[in-house]
Formats: sequence, C-alpha cells, structure tokens
Amino acid sequence: MFGALFAGASLITPFFFGTAVGAIASGRVPAEGYGDVVRSWLNPTSLLGGTLAVGTSAFLAGVFLTADAARSGDHALADYLRSRTLIVGGVTGVVAIAAIAPIRRDAPTLGAGLLGRALPLIALSAAAGVLTLVLVYRRRYGWARVPAATAVAAIVIGWAVAQTPWILVDQMLIADAAGARATLLGLLAVVAVAAVTVLPALAYLFWLTQTDAWVRDEPVSVESPEQA
Repeated sequence: MFGALFAGASLITPFFFGTAVGAIASGRVPAEGYGDVVRSWLNPTSLLGGTLAVGTSAFLAGVFLTADAARSGDHALADYLRSRTLIVGGVTGVVAIAAIAPIRRDAPTLGAGLLGRALPLIALSAAAGVLTLVLVYRRRYGWARVPAATAVAAIVIGWAVAQTPWILVDQMLIADAAGARATLLGLLAVVAVAAVTVLPALAYLFWLTQTDAWVRDEPVSVESPEQA
C-alpha cells in the first residue's frame, strides 16, 4: 500500500505540474482569471506537457538511481534499473518529437518559439538525451548523470525561452506582470546572497551523497556491561 501511494504521488505531481504549464503555454489561462475549468486542463498541450514531465522525471531519477546502485555494488539492481531507464528514455524522446506537431496546432505561439529561438536548446536537450542513453547502455552510469541533467535543464529552459516575452501566453507579457523596480532589485540581491551561501553547501552535500569517502566499513566495538 505504501509503495502504491508513493508511486501514485510520484506520478500525479509531475503530471499535473506539466498540465498547468501546458495550460499557461497554450493561452488558456486568462490574465483576469476564471478560465475554463475543464478545457484549460484537457487539451493536447496540457496532456503532452504532463506526459513529458512524468517521462523526464522518471528518466532523470532512473539515471541517478542506476548510478547509486552500481556505486554501492548492487549490480543486479543496477541492471534492473538500467533496462527500465533505457525504455523510459527512449519512449520519452519519441513522445517529445511526436509532440511538436500537435503543439504547433494547439499552441501556435509556443510552437513557433520552440522551432525558432528555442531550437538550439531543444537540439541540445535531444543530443544530451541520446548521449545519456548511450552512456547508460555502456554502463557508464556516473558520467551519464551529467548529460541527463543537461537534457532536462535544456528542455525546461527551452520551454521558457519559447514562450518569451509572455508570462501568460497570448494574455499577459512578462513586462506587464513585473513588480516594481525596487522589488526586483531586492529579489536579485536575495538570490545572489542565497547563491553564495546555499549553493556551496548543497554542492558539498551532493558530493557526500555521491561518494563513499566518509563511509567506514569497520565494525564498531561496543563494550559489554562487564567491560564497562
């Protein structure tokens, strides 16, 4: 039961996040609010966005978990995850390519951006995804994490670039929704401070979780009550 609940949560969270992004990117979220409560979500762009969000999340998780299993010496688990990661990566890539045509029809502004100024990022994501699959197939799991993260980051940034300058596509420009200049400068200052103070700690934490340098396999000696 716990496994089913965890799997369900891991599925619906990225799916509905993707459908929300698709609703915005297809111009179905009006600036004044109160969009169609059904068609805002049940449309080709939203459904494709949700599917791609699930696929990319599963692919990225599969690459990292396969690397973790191999590093811990559980090669049976690594092979189990490897085959599924290859399948998920291949299916997600096919869906991403096939999604271009319906997105161009359903969300022409986004479609033009994807095949225009965002095309280099989309190509980078595709190339990084193919490289990840090759590395996973060759069992180079540690190296595969870098292009896997690059592929997902490039597609997310590419989607944002494609809908620029709109924050709500065909409804509201980014410039119209921006806050006061003082607010934006204050936000940038906070982000800069966070980058200096938080990112190094996160990088160190990631390094600790990805290496065994701090783990000791030596048994711990525990004194008996008589020895104490």
